[in-house]
Amino acid sequence: MMKQKTRQNKNKISFSADLQQKKEKENAKKREISISPRIIKLMPFIYGALFCIISWIFLTYSNGDYLYAVQERSLFLDTSQFFEERTSVPGGFLEWVGCFLTQLFYYPWLGALVLVLLWGIIIALSFRAFKIPAKCAVLTIIPPALLLCSVVDLGYWMYYIKLPGYWFTGTVGFTVTVLATAGYTLLKTKTAAREAVLLLWTCLAYPLFGWYALLATVYMLIIDLTEKDLDTSRKAVRSVVAILSIILVPIASYYLLYSGTRMADMWKAVFPIFESSRVISTSLSLPFVFMALLPAIYLALSRLLQTKGGCSPICGKSGTLRFAVAQLAVIAVAVAVVRGGWYDNYNFHSEHRMYKLADEQKWEDVLVEMAANPGTPTRQMVMCKNIALMKVGRCGNEMFRYSNEGEPPYVFDSLRVKMVETAAPMIYYNYGRCNFCYRWCIENSVEYGFNVNGLKYLIRSSILSGEYKVAEKYINMLKHTTFHKEWAEHFEQFVRNPKLIAQNEEFKLILPLRKFKDVLDGDEGLCEMYLLNYFSNSQNPEPMFQEQTLVYALVSKDIDRFWKRFFQYATLHIKEPMPIHYQEAAFLYGNLEKTVDISKMPFDRDRILGRFANFQRASQMYAREGMSVEQMGEAMRPEFGDTFWWFYFFCKGVKSY
Repeated sequence: MMKQKTRQNKNKISFSADLQQKKEKENAKKREISISPRIIKLMPFIYGALFCIISWIFLTYSNGDYLYAVQERSLFLDTSQFFEERTSVPGGFLEWVGCFLTQLFYYPWLGALVLVLLWGIIIALSFRAFKIPAKCAVLTIIPPALLLCSVVDLGYWMYYIKLPGYWFTGTVGFTVTVLATAGYTLLKTKTAAREAVLLLWTCLAYPLFGWYALLATVYMLIIDLTEKDLDTSRKAVRSVVAILSIILVPIASYYLLYSGTRMADMWKAVFPIFESSRVISTSLSLPFVFMALLPAIYLALSRLLQTKGGCSPICGKSGTLRFAVAQLAVIAVAVAVVRGGWYDNYNFHSEHRMYKLADEQKWEDVLVEMAANPGTPTRQMVMCKNIALMKVGRCGNEMFRYSNEGEPPYVFDSLRVKMVETAAPMIYYNYGRCNFCYRWCIENSVEYGFNVNGLKYLIRSSILSGEYKVAEKYINMLKHTTFHKEWAEHFEQFVRNPKLIAQNEEFKLILPLRKFKDVLDGDEGLCEMYLLNYFSNSQNPEPMFQEQTLVYALVSKDIDRFWKRFFQYATLHIKEPMPIHYQEAAFLYGNLEKTVDISKMPFDRDRILGRFANFQRASQMYAREGMSVEQMGEAMRPEFGDTFWWFYFFCKGVKSY
């Protein structure tokens, strides 16, 4: 009896435990997020569409100024010579396609649209090529996210990258890679055609696509090695064919087609390498490395991805909360990759906006952009601002309204940015130094290749120098572009009829600065320092030129030179009111050195006499409080930062580059 009761109690306990487990399972099911099979099938389209839309908005509205600058620093010509030059290196056809598509950034929305459509194709093809289940669709956005990062992470490397069409070569190359891999999966597993395709693909595609053709061969090999139904001997044969193709095809191409390329570079043709004469940066190549590795990992895990549970926890059971969390985690990683790589430095983007406005002769808009800067601008921005003030004739009244300190460009590695490689042609041209403009256009073209921006300033400087045949040569080049033909035809009229030069509004503001012998001496690669020394040491009765000598005498803080330029300015503008900054300098220097009697000069009572008294009181008060010069400068900036006095005492050590 006791044993029977004990057995019954155990059965009751067991039955109770079963009920408890059943209830827990039912509660777990209730907590599950129910995702229907139809939604799972739509996931590739959902993720692809969302990624493309968000990327397009991001590129167009947050990087539009940068994309426009990119096409200005690139070049595509619809000539056979240009095609032959591009295809003279392994992967040259891909470079040619990249240059063609990069020019579409003339309209940033258009270039960005083509870019994201290609990313959409990559996402769509990835399921077939890399055997990714629909419920793991989120994985396919990571390679395009890396490509997006590679577009927006360059910063000032955009001036130094030597791969033509860089902004599209990665995307087009990877699209071809994924397309070839997807096509390879359509072949029957055990057919001998696969060996032939491996060899034929590598031989034919390598000259066109370089490194990306070899990458596709690697993917094809991994597909074969992960096939369940393929016997070991056939896997070994395909491995030998693929490996020998990857090794021997570049070697054969070197001896037969591309002997001008270094042998060591044959296996990395069209792979982005970031190096200049001064530095090598490996971090910018990482998106391409990870992009290449991820599909290989997908293929290696293809068996796991195709199991019922999928690649837990990312694929997991599609009805669990864990599944949703894992999907969001992958999206968060993609967002972090793009956000972490995005070069969103304010000055970098503002430089592009100011440069474009200056190129279009919109000088008032240049000043508006400069005034909107929330921090310290770069020296290039300061130079552009000074040019704008010269053009509108307000240097003497507004020069110190804007920041004149300036700082070097922000870089995330050891890259050394030089103004002669970013903006010197534009700066020299607007100051009438056409020989220097021409020189740096040619030097930069020799180092980094011709681009639209360089051709424009070669044309302008040649016209003003009277080198009409030279200008015509570059005009003919620009007429073979897609979006700059009208610009070239507009400037062609000055070559055909030089008398029109003096009537042109743009040239009118430069010709007065050219009434001297335009020699080509040395600037030592320092554009701003050369102009500072040139103008502050020059004398010329031409009013526009003479005022610049006075402006640069102020910048150099040279008192003797200032007085000479000041009295010459007063003589040339005897019936005009003296600009406020020149009054500020005269009043300060007259009180500092007493070498010039300023007692009879008609200084503005409120803006000079009264304000200088306030300036002195404030500086004495802060000095009594024990502030350093730097602290005093920051404390007095809100009230007196727009005066020459503040610039003279507190703006020290201008960091030109």
